[in-house]
Amino acid sequence: MAEPSDDLLCTYLGCVYVDKPGGMEVLRPAIEKVSTTVPQDKWISVIVNISPASFTISSNNESKEQLLDCRIRYLSFLGVGQDPAFCGIIIHCADNSFKCHVFHCLPSCVQLCKNIEVACKLRYQKCLDAHPQAAKQVETTKSYGAQIKSLVGSFWFGNKQLV
Repeated sequence: MAEPSDDLLCTYLGCVYVDKPGGMEVLRPAIEKVSTTVPQDKWISVIVNISPASFTISSNNESKEQLLDCRIRYLSFLGVGQDPAFCGIIIHCADNSFKCHVFHCLPSCVQLCKNIEVACKLRYQKCLDAHPQAAKQVETTKSYGAQIKSLVGSFWFGNKQLV
């Protein structure tokens, strides 16, 4: 699979620590908290660059200051809020804590989430390619398509079940 890199324009609201690595019951309150406590004039217009290895968030001004650089492997959960214009990404931090970063996109955050989903699929495929013996063991219990569906479902629909 090729390694595309996508740039999307959106607005970064901020982040908040969360107690768990995932679940819509964790994500949606975090999105609500950030979106209601951070004044709209403090939201930052950003460029989100997504590749199979990482995603970076840079300010969309002349300085292009990098605000966040995160490896896809540390992404533990993503989803869309009650209002589809908002989404959140939960990241596993080095100190074993979890942070939810919140974004706003118009008309919706669906494209941002789909691009991150594609990056996760590519990352997963790279892991399978790097460890063919482990992939063969998993294939005996679950087909490749079922594995991908389960992984994507855990990100997209908030299932607690991982592959």
